[in-house]
Amino acid sequence: MCAACASSVPPDASVCPACGRTIQTRAVDYGGFWIRFLAWVIDAAIIAGVDAAVALAIGDAIIAGLAQLLATTAYILGFWLAAAGTPGKLILGLRIVMADGSRLRAGAAVIRYFADYLSAILLFIGYLMIAFRADKAALHDLIAGTMVIRVR
Repeated sequence: MCAACASSVPPDASVCPACGRTIQTRAVDYGGFWIRFLAWVIDAAIIAGVDAAVALAIGDAIIAGLAQLLATTAYILGFWLAAAGTPGKLILGLRIVMADGSRLRAGAAVIRYFADYLSAILLFIGYLMIAFRADKAALHDLIAGTMVIRVR
C-alpha cells in the first residue's frame, strides 16, 4: 500500500502506479491500542456534535435516535470507503486496509462495522486484543480480514 495515497501497490513495485511516489519497503507498522483509542475519542467528539445537532433539529426522541444511528453509520462507512479511515484515524496517520495490504473493500467495511459491535458487546475484549496481539488486530479486524496501519 502506498503511504502517500493509500492505493494498492504490487509487492514487487518500486513506484506507486497511482501517484508515482517511490515505495519504501519496510515492515508493516500497525496502529496500536492507544493511538486507535485516541482516534476513537476524536471521532466520538465529532459524532456527539452531529448527534446533538440532529436531536435539536428533530425534537422527537425516537426519530432523532434513528436519524443519529443513520448519520453515525454513514459517517463511519462513508469515511472508511472514501478515505480508508475516519477523520480521527486520518488525523493520526492511520489507515484501514485489507489484511493483504490492499484497499478496503465495501463488503469488508460493512462486516467490520457490524463486527465492531461484537468487539464492544464482549466486555470490550475485542478492543483489548489490540494491546496484546503482535499484529494489533481487534476482533472486528480479524472477522472482516482488515488491519489498521500507520502511514506516517
